Amino acid sequence: MHTNKSPHEAMHDAIAALKTRGFPYKQPSPYHLKYEDLNFWPTKGTIGRDGSSERLPERGIEAFIALIEQRERVKEERRRHVLDQANQRINIGGRGTSTT
Repeated sequence: MHTNKSPHEAMHDAIAALKTRGFPYKQPSPYHLKYEDLNFWPTKGTIGRDGSSERLPERGIEAFIALIEQRERVKEERRRHVLDQANQRINIGGRGTSTT
């Protein structure tokens, strides 16, 4: 998915899309964005993963964002699970005690 945009325009648009959604990212180079181990090159629309020379089949900023959203959902589910477990331990530990 090669765009007709200049590298500067492609990067600007990709950064704007990430900022709009509030996703943290790094910009290791003028042509490359990074979220955790995912890498995105806006001009070509390619997505890669750290430790692999293979590019993912997904292409474009919307695909990159979809991958980030998927990871963010998993993180949120894990956070909720940990909180639920902590609350259950607190409730179980608090049963049968009296403060009077």
